[in-house]
Amino acid sequence: TDTNINMQIVPGQVSKLDYTFDEVGEFPYLCTEYCGSGHAAMFGQVNVLSEEDWAAAQAAAEEGDAAPADETTPTTAPTDDEVTE
Repeated sequence: TDTNINMQIVPGQVSKLDYTFDEVGEFPYLCTEYCGSGHAAMFGQVNVLSEEDWAAAQAAAEEGDAAPADETTPTTAPTDDEVTE
């Protein structure tokens, strides 16, 4: 899926973007505009779950069984191939 999403943000302010994905999967994102010394670390991943997996994740979170964020956060930036797949 090529989401082709681009958003301008203002440092220090919360920004919100709504997008409806049409399939389940892992979708990496990164900052596409050089913005300073931390630019190379500005990346992440959107995980789109099925309704069943979402319900299971919600139930686990309510029971306190959710995985800590640091176990699911990537430690390296995605490659160009991963971003364009």
